[in-house]
Amino acid sequence: MRTLLAAVTLIVLKLVFGDPGLILGLVAAAAMLAAYYFILRRPAELSLPGAPREAATGFGIGFGLCALTVTLIAILGMYHVDAFGSIGALFTALGSAIAAAVFEELLIRGIIFRLIESRLGTWWTVAVSSAIFGALHLLNHGATLTGVLAIGLEAGALLGLAYVATRRLWLAIGLHAAWNFTESGIFGIPVSGLHVQGLLDAHLTGPSPISGGAFGIEGSLITVLICLAATAALTRHARRHDRILPRHRRDYALQG
Repeated sequence: MRTLLAAVTLIVLKLVFGDPGLILGLVAAAAMLAAYYFILRRPAELSLPGAPREAATGFGIGFGLCALTVTLIAILGMYHVDAFGSIGALFTALGSAIAAAVFEELLIRGIIFRLIESRLGTWWTVAVSSAIFGALHLLNHGATLTGVLAIGLEAGALLGLAYVATRRLWLAIGLHAAWNFTESGIFGIPVSGLHVQGLLDAHLTGPSPISGGAFGIEGSLITVLICLAATAALTRHARRHDRILPRHRRDYALQG
C-alpha cells in the first residue's frame, strides 16, 4: 500500500511541478508549431477550433492500436519484460514522443504531403509520402528492408489518411505521439530501432517478420494488418466527406 501511495504521490508531483524531459519535449513541440503557424500565416491544417478533441482522439487511437499489437505479440510469447524503469522515464518518453511526432507530421504531412498532393492527388501522394517516411528510418538500428517497407506501408499510409480524413494535422500528431509513447514509454520496446527508457524495459523474440525484432513492432506483419485496418476506416471517413483529391483539384490541397 505504501508503495502504491508513493507511486501516486510521485505522479502527482510530476504533473504539478513538471519533469525536465517532459517540459523540454513540450517546449520544443510548441516552438515548432508556433514557427509553422506564423511562417505560413495561420494555416488551415493547424486551425485551433477543435484541435484538443482531434489530438485527444488521435492519442486514443494510437494508444489502442499499439497496445493491441503488443498484446497479440505477447500472446504469441514474443514480448518479454526484463526490468522496470521509472515514472520519470515515462514522462521523458512522453515529451520525446510529442516532440518527434510534431516535427515529423509538420515535415511529412504538413509540407511534403500537401505540396505533392497539389500535383498528384491524394492516392499517389499517400504512396510517395509513405515511401519517404519509410526511407527516413532506413538507417535506424535493426532496420531491414522488410521493416522499412512495413513502416512505410503501415505508418505512412495511416498517418497520411489521418491528415486526409480531417484536412488538419492534429489527429495525425496525436496518433503518432501516442504510438511512440505507448511503445517505448509504457512497453519499453524500441521505436523503429531507437531505444528510449520508459516504464518497462523489454525485448522481442521470435521471427522478425512477426515480432518486429530489434527494429520494434513497426517491422511486424501484425502491425501492418492492424494499421491497414485502421487506415481503411479513415479512408471510408475521408470518402464520405469528399476529402480524397483527384489530380486536377490542385487548389484545395493548398488552401486547406
